Order: sequence, then C-alpha cells, then structure tokens
Amino acid sequence: MVYETLSQGFLEQFEKTKDKIALFTDHGDVRYLDLLEIYRGFCHQVEDLPLPSGSRVALYAEKNAQTIALILALWHHGHPVMVVPTALGDKACDKVFEDAAIFAQLGLNTNGTIEILKEVRGKGFTKCTSSCALILTTSGSTGVPKGVMLPVRALTNFFNWARQQFSVTADTTVFSYAPLNFDLALLEIWTPLSVGARSVLADPVKGADGAYLRSLVSTYQPDLIEGVPLLYRLLAEADGSSAFKAPFVKNVIMTGEKFSKEQRHQLAHMFPEAIFRNVYGATETNNSLVFSCNAEELTDLEVMPVGMPLPNVKVLVEPTDEPEADDVARGELLVSTPFQATGYTDPVKTEDAFITRTVEGVASTFYKTGDLVNMKQNGLIYLEGRSDFIVKVRGVRTNIVDVEIALASHPDVEAAAVIPLPDTAAGTKLAAVVQVSPGAKLNSLSLRSFCADHIPRSAIPSFYKISSDPIARTSTGKPDRKSLAGFFLETGEATS
Repeated sequence: MVYETLSQGFLEQFEKTKDKIALFTDHGDVRYLDLLEIYRGFCHQVEDLPLPSGSRVALYAEKNAQTIALILALWHHGHPVMVVPTALGDKACDKVFEDAAIFAQLGLNTNGTIEILKEVRGKGFTKCTSSCALILTTSGSTGVPKGVMLPVRALTNFFNWARQQFSVTADTTVFSYAPLNFDLALLEIWTPLSVGARSVLADPVKGADGAYLRSLVSTYQPDLIEGVPLLYRLLAEADGSSAFKAPFVKNVIMTGEKFSKEQRHQLAHMFPEAIFRNVYGATETNNSLVFSCNAEELTDLEVMPVGMPLPNVKVLVEPTDEPEADDVARGELLVSTPFQATGYTDPVKTEDAFITRTVEGVASTFYKTGDLVNMKQNGLIYLEGRSDFIVKVRGVRTNIVDVEIALASHPDVEAAAVIPLPDTAAGTKLAAVVQVSPGAKLNSLSLRSFCADHIPRSAIPSFYKISSDPIARTSTGKPDRKSLAGFFLETGEATS
C-alpha cells in the first residue's frame, strides 16, 4: 500500500533516533519515542473507526505532536488526509470538504481520543481512487480555498531534494513558523522528521509576537529558518530594537512575497553568517526556482531575482508582452516539478490550471502560476507580479504589489493592501487599506503625497481606509482581498 510505505519511512527513522528530541514546543520537548507511542495508540483507534477503505478524511491543522502522529496513523491505514486551517469557517469547510470527496472530519477530544466531528460523505467519496496522500489548501484570497492533492511521489521527491539542498541531517535544527496546512510545513516539519532532525514549533497563536519569536530563535539556535517577509520583520523590529543577531543560522530561506531592499538589509544584519536563498514556488508545485547569495551580495542587489530552475524542474514563459533588450522571454511563468500536485480536488479548476506542453519532444504537465516574469540572457528569472495583480488605470499598466510595497515603506505604516475597484471612467481605480502604527497621524492626503515620491501618478490609490487595526487576512495569512473590496463597494466608507 503506497500510503503505508510513506508512513513506514518515517517510523523506521523514528526507531533509529527514538531517544532524540523531535520537536521543541511551548508545552515541552517531544522525543521520537513519544511520537512513536502516540502514533501506535492512534493506529489502534483508526482501525476501529467506521471509515470506508481508502476514504479521505480531514483534520484541522493543529500544530502539535498529536496531529502529526495522527496523520501518520491515517496514512498507515490507507487514508489520504486533508489538513485545513483552524480559522476556516464552517461554510467554507463544507464547500472544501465536498469538493475533496472527504468522508469525515476527525478531531481529538480532551482525552486524546479520535472523534468523528462531522460525517461529510463528499461527492464521490465511495469511488475515490486518487493516489494523493496529503491535501493542502490554497490561501483563498480570491474566494473559497482550493484543495491541492499531493501524491506520495511528490512528497518523497521533495523530502529527498530538501535534505540535500539545505544539508538537513540528524544534527540539524529547523525553525517552524508556518501553520501545518501550509506547504512550508513540508520543509519545516516533515523533512526534519524524515531524517531524525529537530523542529522548533512556533505557536501560531503567538505568531505576531516578535519578542516571543526572538526568544525561540535565541533559545534553540536553529540552523535553518524559512519565512515570508512578515516573520523576518517581526524578528527585526521586536520591542523597537534592531540589535537582534543570530550568527548561528546557516540557511535563511526567503519565500512568499517580494523582499524590499530595506528588508534585505535587515536580514543581512540579523543573519551575518547565513547563505540566503530566495525560493519561488506555489502550493501546487512546491519549490521551483532558487537564487542563492551571501549577506554582502544580498544587500548589493538592486532587484533580487527569483532565481533559476531547480534540477529536474521545467520552465516555460508564455509571452504576454514584448521582451526588452536583455530579456529572453517575458510573460506568464509555467512550471513542471518533481514535487507537483496531481491537481485540485475540483476537476474543472484542475483543467484550467494544469496543462500539457511538449518540451524537447517530451509531453509534461505544467502548472500555470499566474505570475508574470521576465527571463534574462543569463537564465535568471525576475518576478514582475501576478497576472491578476496587473491592472490598467486610465490605460496605464499598474502592478498593485508595487503600490503595496511603496505604501509599506512609509515609517508609520505597518502593512498595506491594495484592491482594484471597477470604475466607469478610469476602467479601474485603486483602493488602499493601510494599517498604521499606534498613534500615527497619517491621513489620505499625506499618504498620497508620500506615494507621489515613490510610484507613478496613475498608481496612486484613489481611496483609503486608514486604521491601526490589522488588515483582514485569509487563513493562510494573505490579504483577504475579497472582503477588503467588499468594504469599499458595500459600506461606502472609503475616503477619497
């Protein structure tokens, strides 16, 4: 059984390193022996559950030893597992479960006993034969999250690549900031477990507490840290101090979003001895491109590339614009990776996003990333933005991510999200939701003036919502553009 083979690989490693610590948590250290004992107890319970053979089950992504052991026990008994964000609402869960052909949602009661929280019996659950082992969810920033099906082959290929790429051995400690339902957890939790290494599990509830995160890094001295700009900003600016340094960190992985030059200077200051890797990927493909440099090179770059294809990764750039003089190609990025999903749980969405292309006489399945890039003569690829983030304002092509970066560079701005709104005259107008520092005196006029010094006039937002409240985000931490747009379109509270 293919799932049993996957779980067995982990368990054999657990036996070899059973006296070592596997997880550092706020509630105490967890040894590999502890994981084995929890796993064995769950195996007996799963065997007694009224689950059809091979049926898919769903779990909330509680980031702890119990959830990890339960996933392994479910794999052992041949059940693909969907992990969903704990913050995902009931209606969204119902839709996601239905599309994913989930038979039941499981959970643990206070005694650690597995319970069937909801018998879903999603469409087609009785004839579900897909080889997927793990189903992750996308951010849902433009609607209901999509279920992404990862087969055993993709997972094992990723673990093998990550161990080699980042020198993850039994002596390595990895910092884990991302929730368990993020694709980043494959590197931060599952890869270390596959080789007998250690993961430091940051509590997602305390994920915005920079002092807490600094304390974890200082205490456990991880060799590898992976994160989006938010994590590194929290580490750099905790308690209003920029004195934090972690020279023991060997690998710093930058992912998720563009890093400004200021953010890259912060990284070089915090991790002076590290190798920095800008890693590009998506939940659907996992890592696809990488660019590596040292601290000095990181700060010297005016614009950082997303890198070059990893071994055995195929890349196509489908033209949408005329290439500039030093470009080989300019357009939407298509990738095919050894870590790739078989598709979405919704077949219609799979057909739209996963397409067949022939390269050098070999047909392969490529994922349409929706990201606009340019490829240079030296093979480096630079990200320009998302195809759905490129809009025309009064006929001028505008990247809303560039506008967000400009707003966020204001010293009194904590975060910013920009939303395109339909307009009969301009075609599109931009609205900005801006989270300011407590006590800041910013208004729409001062922000417009600031933007005028950093971006073209056509890109300056027309409407602003300014508050010290955090920006609404999806379960995966991205701005919830759908609800933010609703604020401007429905409440009429925008100020021009």
